[in-house]
Amino acid sequence: MLSEAEVVRLRDQLYTLARIDVTLREQSTKTPADIVLPADVQEAIEERAAVLEFDAGFTRRAATEGARPSCVPNRRRTRASVN
Repeated sequence: MLSEAEVVRLRDQLYTLARIDVTLREQSTKTPADIVLPADVQEAIEERAAVLEFDAGFTRRAATEGARPSCVPNRRRTRASVN
């Protein structure tokens, strides 16, 4: 089991990694295609983005873009590729 100090250090490292990822995404010239997401997926993105915005200090745009990959199902993954 991790100590409180180890949990805090791990959390800080994960936020740093997320900031790096978001910064790189913001610098990218590519933009994702506009897609209509189911309401439950959109709600999950908004909840996760709120955490990134308020706890990690991201901008709203960066938080939303950072939250999207973890909430949107990967449609390319097939049952065969999991095995």
